[in-house]
Amino acid sequence: MIAELSRVLPKFETLERFDGSKWKLYDIEGGKLVLTENGQTLLAKDSSLRGALRSYRHELLNPPLSPVMRRPFRHGGNSDVFEVGETGLVVKEAGQGQSVWFALERLDYLYRICKDSLPPYIRVPEHYGAVFSSNLSRQYLLMEKVNDGTTVEDFTKDAGNTEQAAVVQGAFDKAKILLDKAIDSHAKAQGYPDRLLVDWHEGNVIVDFDSPVEEMPFTLWIIDQ
Repeated sequence: MIAELSRVLPKFETLERFDGSKWKLYDIEGGKLVLTENGQTLLAKDSSLRGALRSYRHELLNPPLSPVMRRPFRHGGNSDVFEVGETGLVVKEAGQGQSVWFALERLDYLYRICKDSLPPYIRVPEHYGAVFSSNLSRQYLLMEKVNDGTTVEDFTKDAGNTEQAAVVQGAFDKAKILLDKAIDSHAKAQGYPDRLLVDWHEGNVIVDFDSPVEEMPFTLWIIDQ
């Protein structure tokens, strides 16, 4: 179903978000296809992604022995994450017990809060779209890939990272304090939801040493909670 993102669907509903961005919502059998404004821009900019998403769907329905466009990336909880070939995108495939819609909404708020009010080493990956339907066994969330997906939990459990692990853990703990303060501030001043970090955990934050900033030798990326 993620390949629905690659189709031209003439009828859609526009949903204006809190920050003025506009999402497109398409009716599909039993549910919705959602394209965020970032997703719309991405697909318009790179037409090759349409073919990549069609190939992803083909491999989803007909799993090959050596996948090319739906390559296993990370696994945890009730979901699996797959790379979309070499596109720099990943798809989170979640069980029906989870709500991709609410996850997308939460992350949209967190994306804006981090961008507006947090230091540059605390960020949320761009999220491009989602497919969910009662007729599907899983739900699908398309997002930006961040390095190899190494989380704070992965890093701090590695015995070889003792010194750096202390720095990473300290940044993770500080990030929670800063996020709580920023979320509360935005909730009071602008009416944002105040319950956005529903499962703050080391396994839900990626450590990216490929994106250092002046204040920190790495970036912490908040992923779906």
